[in-house]
Amino acid sequence: MSEVGGSIIGVRGKGSIAMSECKFEWFSAYVGACLAEWYEGVPPVDDDGDWVINCVPGTIWVRAEMRPRWAAEVFAYAAHGVKPRAAALREVNDLNMRLCTASVYIAPSGTVTVRQRLVAAAVDGDTIGQAIASVGNVAEDVGMLMAGMFDGHAPFVVDTADAEGT
Repeated sequence: MSEVGGSIIGVRGKGSIAMSECKFEWFSAYVGACLAEWYEGVPPVDDDGDWVINCVPGTIWVRAEMRPRWAAEVFAYAAHGVKPRAAALREVNDLNMRLCTASVYIAPSGTVTVRQRLVAAAVDGDTIGQAIASVGNVAEDVGMLMAGMFDGHAPFVVDTADAEGT
C-alpha cells in the first residue's frame, strides 16, 4: 500500500488477495447474521457452505458470493426435467420481462432456477427476507407452470407433521 495525495492506493499482489478474502469472510458472516435475524436462528449449512431454508414448496439456498461483485444470492430450483426447447426458453424470457426482483434461468440439464442477487451494500435482514419470499413465491408458481407445460416435475418438501399423521 502506498499513500498518494492523502489517499491510500492498494497494490495488487498476494497481500491484497489475502486482505480481500479476510474482508469477504466478514461479509459472509454478516450475511449469516442477517439470515439469523430473519430466520430467528441460524439456518443449517450444506456441504457447499450455503445456508439452507426448507419451506414449502421446496428448498431455498442463500450464499455469499465473492465474484463478480460481493453479493448475497438467494436461489431455488423451480422445476427439473424441463426440456430447454424454444417454447420453454420463450416462456423464461417472458417471465423475466415481468419479474421485478427475481430472475428465472433454465439450464441445458432441464433445471429451472429462480435467483435473486443482493449487492453487498443492500444486504440486511429485511432485504434477505424479501429475497427469500420473492424467490420462494416465484419458484412455486414457475415450477408448476414449467413442469405442467414442458413435461418436467416440480420439487417439493414433505411436511413431516402430515407424513406422521399428526
